[in-house]
Amino acid sequence: MGITYKNSGVDTQQAARLVGHLKRLKTSPSVGKTLTGIGPFASAYTPGKNIKRPVIVASCDGVGTKLDVARMAGDFRGVGVDLVAMNVNDVVCAFARPVLFLDYFSTAKLDEKIFTDVMKGIIKGCRLAGCALAGGETAEMPDFYEEGRVELAGFCIGIADEGELRRVPPVEEGDLVLGFHSSGFHSNGYSLLRKLLFKTKNLRISDPFPRSKQTVAQVLLKPTRIYVKEALTLMKNRSASAFVHITGGGFYENIPRVLPRGFRVEIHKKAWTVPRAFRVIQEIGQIDEEEMFRTFNMGVGFIAFVKKARAGHVEKLLKMCRWQARFIGEVTKGRGVRIL
Repeated sequence: MGITYKNSGVDTQQAARLVGHLKRLKTSPSVGKTLTGIGPFASAYTPGKNIKRPVIVASCDGVGTKLDVARMAGDFRGVGVDLVAMNVNDVVCAFARPVLFLDYFSTAKLDEKIFTDVMKGIIKGCRLAGCALAGGETAEMPDFYEEGRVELAGFCIGIADEGELRRVPPVEEGDLVLGFHSSGFHSNGYSLLRKLLFKTKNLRISDPFPRSKQTVAQVLLKPTRIYVKEALTLMKNRSASAFVHITGGGFYENIPRVLPRGFRVEIHKKAWTVPRAFRVIQEIGQIDEEEMFRTFNMGVGFIAFVKKARAGHVEKLLKMCRWQARFIGEVTKGRGVRIL
């Protein structure tokens, strides 16, 4: 028998079987409907009649070197949620509703448990975001990746109504900054974390995280929080003038992306309690505080700019919806971000 695709290291039948299993777990969009399921060469979607003038919003992102932490721990259950979160949280920043999600999964040799754990996380993330898993691509590439290595990429399509976008008020002086709590490090700063914990401090993935009862793996692999429901609620109530997803670049690089020229944001760092894990990393790494706020979310994963006149209404929403959020700053004249 001559050489085959399978004995070259690529088992297309196994991939097809696993993808077939996913079809029974797929999600449904909250607006419009998909006209095709997982399986065809491409997916079709109709936004429905409620969107009069549809605007398409797209995002593409990955999980970064957090994947290496998952590999070290042998635990890929949360990175699928991370993948969805990194995309849908960006899409709502454009005042759009996430409706479709696609993934790219590549590895040297398909491991059924890893693949299933990742995909279950993606499906969970899609459910939390109210969007459909429309399909994706699974690739085996022997001799290209090291054994056990996995690469992930996610793609999200959102829908907005052009008429509604035109009614979004601009950010202006006096707007308040509403900060939503993060679940941890989310999916950013992991190159620094890995260098500090594994190379400088020589910790193992199963060791206790410094000054914690949890292991390094448990702290670093907490899934990224998804803020879609909160953002959509604020949109519906016309209470937000902008949203910011605090990702790579932290406060200093992400917040200015939504600020008009001539305005800056003043953040009051005492307005919330920075989670212990961030302070531990800062102390054991002797990291300057500005570098911490430039690298990590510091316990605030998502920001909404709220008109001062709507502050009372938003306070009621916080209590009614039990959101983990608080006002942490305001917009003033100036430039950039100032941490006070």
